[in-house]
This record gives sequence, structure tokens and C-alpha cells, in this order.
Amino acid sequence: MKDHRNGPERSTRRDFLKLVVGGAVSLPAVAWAVLPDSVGANERLSISNLRLTPQPRKTPTPTKVMKPTPTPKPSKTKATPTPTPTPTPTPAPESAPPPAAAQDGPVVNVRDYGAKGDGVADDSRAIQRAIEAAAAIPDAVVSIPAGTYFISRGLYISRPVRIVGAGMDQAILLARSEIRMVGIENTSGVEIAGLTLQGMGTHGKYGPAIELVDAGGVTIRECRLRDIPETAVSLWHVSDVTISGCHFIGTRYSGVRLQHPGAGNVNRNVTIRACTFEQINTSMTSGNAPVQCHGGEPDARHEYVTVEGNLITTSGVGIGLDDVDYGVVLNNRITGAGLGYEGIAFCGSHNVVSGNQINNYGAAGILLWGVAYRPIANNTISGNTCWDNSQGIAIVCGQDGTVIDGLQVVENRCFASSPASRQQYGVQNYIDGTTNFTWRNVVIANNDLRGNTRGPISLVPPAQATIYGNLG
Repeated sequence: MKDHRNGPERSTRRDFLKLVVGGAVSLPAVAWAVLPDSVGANERLSISNLRLTPQPRKTPTPTKVMKPTPTPKPSKTKATPTPTPTPTPTPAPESAPPPAAAQDGPVVNVRDYGAKGDGVADDSRAIQRAIEAAAAIPDAVVSIPAGTYFISRGLYISRPVRIVGAGMDQAILLARSEIRMVGIENTSGVEIAGLTLQGMGTHGKYGPAIELVDAGGVTIRECRLRDIPETAVSLWHVSDVTISGCHFIGTRYSGVRLQHPGAGNVNRNVTIRACTFEQINTSMTSGNAPVQCHGGEPDARHEYVTVEGNLITTSGVGIGLDDVDYGVVLNNRITGAGLGYEGIAFCGSHNVVSGNQINNYGAAGILLWGVAYRPIANNTISGNTCWDNSQGIAIVCGQDGTVIDGLQVVENRCFASSPASRQQYGVQNYIDGTTNFTWRNVVIANNDLRGNTRGPISLVPPAQATIYGNLG
């Protein structure tokens, strides 16, 4: 994967991250990742409430928020030393309970503005009129009852508004493939919930399901995004965006993509949590993934991106965080389709990748990509389980003059489940066109690397690290 890069950033919370990873700081445990007993990992970490910069609190609304499916409590049984994994993650439900509109605030029903919801009539204008009417009324909610609403043109949101459907698979927006279904621009305080956004399944012109441009304070929850011809949710220069409890299936490119924010701009405080991604970018188009931050240029910047508790299956790259600083990738379950990309690939500084389970990828389970045009410093890879990939954890320096300064690879479990597995090494670095790179303050410690087909660790000079306490 070659599309990994980013710009400079402050290190105001470097010590805080070290305390979190080292266990010196106790954080509220809200979501636990449970590694199967047979996988052999005892590391459990939860920092669901972690915010590395203060987040503005939203004013509570009267809407009843659907609670996500509870995460299983951790098992107390100790894992066996060299197991074959049998994880059985539970995918998102086929139909989530409907998130009800606020009862003590004004409700603007799209049917009152002429929407039919029969899947035949063009409801674009009616829904747009309802959105504009609700935006003019404080605390109003646009209610979309059960039905299939065909839209021939995109919906446009430029003022704070809440749009609440009858529920996933109950209220369906059906669109021609070439349109942008919902555009949110130059505003904040927008919520979209309880809808299915359905494309026609034709891969033609650019047409995301939801696109944010210069927007902040946006929540997308309990929605299904199906058969989108390009990227499902596209983010351009955004802040304080939360996407939770959504189901992405059959998207040609990315599920959620943080686009290049533009020179001098930054995408900041984006959270993708408790979502399911299936059949995303199966054509393996470079630079796309179920969750992808677009980088590759010195002025591309993303900060404080959290990807937590998601289920990703049958996709190309699982999570691609290019040019991200202060990112957190936590407790995700990622199963590949045997394709030649990575489960998690990242490039940047002050990132934590922890508690993830990754298997069946044609490249590394976890890849740190080093570049010369930006710092690659103070990253942590801990408590992950990687099996039956090509490598467990890989560190690659892809440009002349790359410096990796400060990397902790600790307490991971990387193994091949059988002699026929292709996973060769638990931790490996390899050369990608240059040997002119520098490693400083790199630690590989206390990992369980037994059972790989060629060995536990393989480092190619001039890579050097402090290595101790590893099994294998």
C-alpha cells in the first residue's frame, strides 16, 4: 500500500498517551474487546471515552437515542499458549430499532410536504422542502416515516437540522447512482439517523451517499449504506464528526473516507465506532478502505481520528490511516478476503493501535509506513492479535531519509494457525526501494511470536531495535 503519508503536528499529549498505554492512567471502561480464549492473548484495553483534545458537548435533544448492542464482557479464562483462533464476532443486526423523533419538539413530517414513499414518485423536492422548513424552527426534527423514497436529485443541508427515519430498513432513500444523496456544507449541528441510503448498484459517476464539506458537529447513527457506487461517507475539512452503529455493505471504494482537507486545513476529531463494514473495495482500488484517511502529500493532515469497536469483513485494506497524528485504532475485528493488502495500515505520529484482531490478509496484519516528508514518531502497537496474514506486524521505510523515532511494539500475539499458513514472521521490517533510513528508540518487547512459519522477528539492516522478553 503506497498511499500513506501526512504533515506535522503538536505533541501536547505524548506523555498522556504513554501513561494510557503503560497503564499508569485508569480510564473508564465502556467497551471491552474480548480476544477469544483460543487466541491466547490476555491484553484487554478500553479507552472509548478517550479524547485527546476537548470535545464540545452537544446540547441534549429530546430524541431517544438507540443504544448500540452491548459489547461482551471479558472472559476470565486464561488463554492457551499456542491456539488456533475461532473468533465469532456478531455482525450488526439486520434491522435496528427505529430511533424515534423528539416528542416535545416540533416534528416536520416529509409526508406533509408531499412525499409519497412508494419507491416510484420522485420525492426529492418534498423532502428538501421539509428540511428547509425544519431548519427554520428551533429544535425541529425532520421525520421520515417507513417507506421507500426515490430521489432523483441530492438533498442539501446548510443549516443545523436533525433528520430521523423510522429505522434502518424501514425508511429508505433510493437514489440514482450518479447523484450525491445528502450534502452537508458550511454548517454544524446536523444529525442523520434511522435511515437506509440505497444506491442503484451501478458504478458510474461520482456519487457518495453522504458528503460533508467544511462542516462540524455532525452525527450519523444507525444507518445502513448499501450499494453505493463510489464512497459511502465522504468528509472534506471537517471537525467533531461521529459515525456510530452504521452498516456499510457493497461500497465500491471507501466506507468512510477523510479526504485531503486542502493546504493549511485539517480534519479533526472524527470517530467511527461500532459499525459493520462488508464487501468494501473488493476491487482493491489503491487508497481506499472501509475506513480511509487520504494522504500521500506533505500538506495532508488528519488529527484525533478514533476507529473503535468495528467489525470489518471481506474487504481490501481494513483501516488505512494515512498522514494521521494522535489517532486511536482500538478493539476492531478485521477479517480479510485473502487479498494483497493490510488489515491496518498507518502513517503519522502519536498513534495508538491496540486490542485489534486481524487475520487473513495477503500482506501484514498491521503496517507502519515510514516516509521522509513528515515525522514518524512516538507510535504504539500493543495488545493486538494477528494471525494467518503474510506478516504479523510490518514496519516499512519507503523513502530515502525516512526516520522512525519512537516506536513501541509490545505485548502482541502474532502466529500462523497451521503449517500451511502463509504468515512468515511475527514482526518484520522490509526494504521498499531504499536502505537510507534511520530507526531510533524502537522497542520490540514481550510479544508472543510463537508459531510463525519462518521465525519470530526479522529485521533488515540498518534497522535496529531494543528487543527483549519475546516468545518464539
